[in-house]
Amino acid sequence: MSAPFPTRAHSAREHLDFRCYFVTGSGSHDEIVARAVAAARGGAGIIQVRSKPITEADLYRLAADVSVAVTQVNPNCAVLVDDVVELVAKLKTDGYPIAGVHVGQDDMNVAKVREILGPGAVIGLTTGTVELARAANAYAEELDYIGCGPFRATPTKDSGRSPLGISGYPRIVAASAVPVVAIGDVTIDDAQDLAATGVAGVAIVRGIMHAANPEEYVAGVVKNVTAGKAVSHGAEQVEVNIIGAGMVGLATAVELAHHGHSVRVLDPSPASGATHHAGGMLAPAAEVVYQQDPLFPLMQYSGQWYPKLMEIVAEHTDLPTGYRTEGTLVVAADRADSQHLTELMDYQNAHGMDVAKLSVRQARKLEPALSPAVAGAVEIPGDHQIFPRQTALALLDALKNMGVEIIREQATKLEDGAVLTAQGRYPAKQTVLSNGLGARDIAGVLPETGTNPASPKEAFQLRPVYGEVLQLQCPEHLQPLCDRVIRGFVEDRPIYIIPRSDGRITIGATSREDHRSGPPASSVYDLLRDAIRLVPGIEECEFLEATTGARPGTPNDLPYLGRVSANLVISTGYFRHGILLSALAARVSRELIEGATPDQLSVDISACAPFRDAR
Repeated sequence: MSAPFPTRAHSAREHLDFRCYFVTGSGSHDEIVARAVAAARGGAGIIQVRSKPITEADLYRLAADVSVAVTQVNPNCAVLVDDVVELVAKLKTDGYPIAGVHVGQDDMNVAKVREILGPGAVIGLTTGTVELARAANAYAEELDYIGCGPFRATPTKDSGRSPLGISGYPRIVAASAVPVVAIGDVTIDDAQDLAATGVAGVAIVRGIMHAANPEEYVAGVVKNVTAGKAVSHGAEQVEVNIIGAGMVGLATAVELAHHGHSVRVLDPSPASGATHHAGGMLAPAAEVVYQQDPLFPLMQYSGQWYPKLMEIVAEHTDLPTGYRTEGTLVVAADRADSQHLTELMDYQNAHGMDVAKLSVRQARKLEPALSPAVAGAVEIPGDHQIFPRQTALALLDALKNMGVEIIREQATKLEDGAVLTAQGRYPAKQTVLSNGLGARDIAGVLPETGTNPASPKEAFQLRPVYGEVLQLQCPEHLQPLCDRVIRGFVEDRPIYIIPRSDGRITIGATSREDHRSGPPASSVYDLLRDAIRLVPGIEECEFLEATTGARPGTPNDLPYLGRVSANLVISTGYFRHGILLSALAARVSRELIEGATPDQLSVDISACAPFRDAR
């Protein structure tokens, strides 16, 4: 049975420091604990407890003592255990600060590990070839990193694989959808050169276990890895830096790379924010909201451009995007909802949208799983859908195949045309800021002078709007439960039901601004109740997960999109329409990068001025 209500979106990965990864070696219990404490003081971001041969009882006691001692001196250091998943689960249940587990190729399946340990645990996997790294991408949502090696032949572990050397890592880094840690007899002297290949960090056993001063040794490793990253990345200038690897940022990167621009994308955890929780409806007609007329042409143009974006992605990857074109059925649960549906259809017709009113009988002929109690229906054939989690992985793979560099680091500042992170400096001729709510936290977006002390938080009036999305699995005997996206009104509450090609059903979405980061039971109940009222067969589906995402809203719900300086384009604040508007964001950003003036753009974005709400 799946773990109840997982809310994972790589939240653990965002806070991991991979630069120095200490793997404990052979030694006495007290010696290993002391070395781990010294490593944590020196700045080790991860410590993996491994001591072979050892009994499971002794490993439990060692891991427990290491985790407690390390947490006391460095609460940010993640303590993992090698291989034994059930032991990690017991340690966590018993209250010890164990972060997770590292498993090998012959150990438990990664998806099963995630099911046992839950969404907050850190999970690493051993690999050592490009093929194994690509295979691990199938678990990109469950994995936090891969350990890749051996760097050189090591006496601590025989993998049966040939040593990679320095030259073996760039291709593996390019192939991996998660951070890569170099493993296999790595020393402090190797750290800088390895970091220059793009690895997130290095794993060291003997160097730390045998060091006269392990704390200083670890500090030296951290320093060398940081220097290697800065030297490697600081020397290369690209045409465009893109900050943010959600759907908008990834689509923009694909659009730019397809048109011949050199691109770099920076995000500590790609596609783990609003994209991870999104439904994926490409529905300009069904998404129209009263009093938001300026939004409709943007949605309409983006919907028209989406097929081309999907074509470009398909040229560069074989991974599925979940793109489907069956259309949308909008239904009303009762007579009052039917009146609301009629008013909405009149509004859509007045704006030239392709919609058709159906009788209940006609609607149930199209979708037999609909409840016979529904009171009305409208068909919108032009609305399409994607599966955002699949699409994001496809975009990432396409970008790798197009030669786009993905830097898994947190941008903190714009300075003299470069993006700065804690690990390095990344110069570019121009930058696109597309990291959703994170745009508020980037320094250097506005000039800071005595007469203009504005900060990014004052430039962008972005607010988090939370929403729940449910994932269910339809039993085989009911598949497909429905072919189209079914949107509905149940006592004026909006709901959508999205079928996926693998038999999954996505149900959403609530909208709240109460700052609770997890899914309230009431939201889950409301969504299931309303979905079952429209499609009773949902009652037989297996519940998989409930996730909560924060969408970046603006005061009038229009995005911030436009050029604000000679080297900066803003593209954020897409609220609930980020998936649909990503094609428009990509095209307009590319046109702006290429020098288009406002009157030369494919669509009028004058209502989307980035600093319109600055204060």
